[in-house]
Amino acid sequence: MRTAHQIALWSICALLCLSSFAPGSVKSRDAEKFGQVALVGTWLKDDKAFKVRIDKQSERFYGKIIWLERNHWADGSPKKDHLNPDPKLRSRSYIGIPVVLGLKYDGDDTWNDGKIYDPESGKTYDCRITLVSRNRAEIRAYIGFPWIGKSLFFNRVEP
Repeated sequence: MRTAHQIALWSICALLCLSSFAPGSVKSRDAEKFGQVALVGTWLKDDKAFKVRIDKQSERFYGKIIWLERNHWADGSPKKDHLNPDPKLRSRSYIGIPVVLGLKYDGDDTWNDGKIYDPESGKTYDCRITLVSRNRAEIRAYIGFPWIGKSLFFNRVEP
């Protein structure tokens, strides 16, 4: 026969175990909080052409180019945003150009509802980023529908 003390301990253990699966528990709130900032960091494109630093501002995520493997054109002149549709921005350097624009955390390691700017074409596309693993991300650039687009892969180089 169990004592009242043993029954109380078993009851407490059962409650603790059940509460860890309850919606809105501390554990799930912590996972959600981590998920929201898991994208923050410095990412290197698979071909090692450039690095993007992604940060959170309010509830949205933004990224800018912080490093280029080749910061100059073939003629030796520095790379500028010469194809930007806004003529006032065409003289800005590639370094510092905002390329990830206004993504929102959607849960399940996915960020949606944003844009990505391609300075090599001067075009802006819809964008979705999915973490394939903690240190690898797929950026899907598309027009209208994600399945009609192009994926780029990045690896985290700094948190």
